[in-house]
Amino acid sequence: MIRTLFFSPNKPVRTDISPVEFHRLLRDKRGLLWVDFTSETPEAALPILQSFDFHPLAIEDALQQTHAPKIDDWSDYLYIVLNYMHLVQAPEPWDTEVDELDIFLGRNYVITHHDNPIPSIEGVWNASQRDPRYSQDGADHLLYKIIDAIVMDYMPIIEKIDDEIDLIEDQVFDRPSSQTLARLFTLKRVLLAMRRILLPQREVLNKMARDDYNVIDRKDRIFFRDIYDHLVRLHDVNESLRDLVGGALDTRRAGHDSRCRRETCPVRRAVLPRRRGAQRGGGQAARSARHGDHRHSGVRGVAKRRGADSRPRRTSIDLRNRAEEQSRDHRHHLPGGGEVAEDRQNAA
Repeated sequence: MIRTLFFSPNKPVRTDISPVEFHRLLRDKRGLLWVDFTSETPEAALPILQSFDFHPLAIEDALQQTHAPKIDDWSDYLYIVLNYMHLVQAPEPWDTEVDELDIFLGRNYVITHHDNPIPSIEGVWNASQRDPRYSQDGADHLLYKIIDAIVMDYMPIIEKIDDEIDLIEDQVFDRPSSQTLARLFTLKRVLLAMRRILLPQREVLNKMARDDYNVIDRKDRIFFRDIYDHLVRLHDVNESLRDLVGGALDTRRAGHDSRCRRETCPVRRAVLPRRRGAQRGGGQAARSARHGDHRHSGVRGVAKRRGADSRPRRTSIDLRNRAEEQSRDHRHHLPGGGEVAEDRQNAA
């Protein structure tokens, strides 16, 4: 869907303007043109964007590619990418989705392109037709209104997350269940996705509030600075909520581990002694079966050696007396040995 609004001083707001009139309307420097593409095919949006003489790379980024929040300065216009988060109904109690918003900002026009309807843009679209203040301060001020509405839409999500954390903390201590853990992980995922949006988007708004762009009036920078401050506070709240979710997860895991230990300890006390006794008896039987024959034969061998060694040991005197007896017996058995020995003894 392509829809248009044209604001001109002292004239009623025009809607449903044909693209062939865009060039003529843009020549009115006091007028303001807003063109919004919602769920429009690239084939239908491409010729309209080309009629504004946008760079092909900027058009390609808007129609084909998905980016993190950023801002590109093309001198006569700015190409801005913003992300927004919104609540959706899912099989779970609730969940969020993140979509992209592409913006072209010129001196007297604003072009927005998004794949799905954005409630905040719908609100600004309807309010700008009723309140002339949305258009009388120029295109950059209209862009401020759009971005401010997108950022303010984070507050219902923050409040819902905060309420969900309070509910889950009670369940963690009173009646924890598997659903409690699933909801904690859902909250953690949502907060992480929000953090990935807030950090780069904060830098985009910081540039819009500080840098010198041709299409942003100096007096309007303070408004973008205000949005930047909101994003800083949202990031701080996001970090605090992430800490609460992390603490609840740690508590849930500690309670689960403690419950598991209580449930398994009686079983361990009943089973482990029998297992240890069986292991001890089985080990001894196995060792006896494996080493029994060798051990008993070794004992008998030691006993034999000990029996042999238990006989009285001979001293050196006993050995010398036995040697003398053997020497005398040897001499008596020699021929004439006895007479020669008696003669020698008599001669002496």
